[in-house]
Amino acid sequence: ISNTRDSGLKFMEISGIFLWGLAYAFEHASDMQKLKFQVQCKKRGIKGACCKEGFWSFSRHPNYFGEWGVWVALTVIVFPSLLSLLQEENEKISRLHKILMSLCIFSPSIAMYICLTWWTGAIPAEHYSIQKRKEYKEYVKQVPMFFPDFNKMISHYLR
Repeated sequence: ISNTRDSGLKFMEISGIFLWGLAYAFEHASDMQKLKFQVQCKKRGIKGACCKEGFWSFSRHPNYFGEWGVWVALTVIVFPSLLSLLQEENEKISRLHKILMSLCIFSPSIAMYICLTWWTGAIPAEHYSIQKRKEYKEYVKQVPMFFPDFNKMISHYLR
């Protein structure tokens, strides 16, 4: 992983790996909560219900947030290598190349955020959810779209 001269992983790289695992688990748990909700609704013959269970009570799209977190974690993991490369005195790597490498490292998480909220994710999904689910308009007023309400989450799980 590391491009630094010292051997071993840096604290930031280890933190990024931990964040990656946490984000992946968050995304997976959100998907499983939604699947369980859908199965229960199907068994009971309920149509047009709004999932407000688990992480879905803190974010309207916790699975998208988890997916984005995975990409942010990858950026965190490679950041020490980027710093090392930027500080290195090397005539073969021009300033332009360093700028482009920096953009390449940060652009995936930015692009994923835009994609998961605007292009294919949350906003298009919400357009149809408001039309199909009666209680979704109230859910929109109570629960943040993308970033979970961490204060609400912490107080819920620590009570």
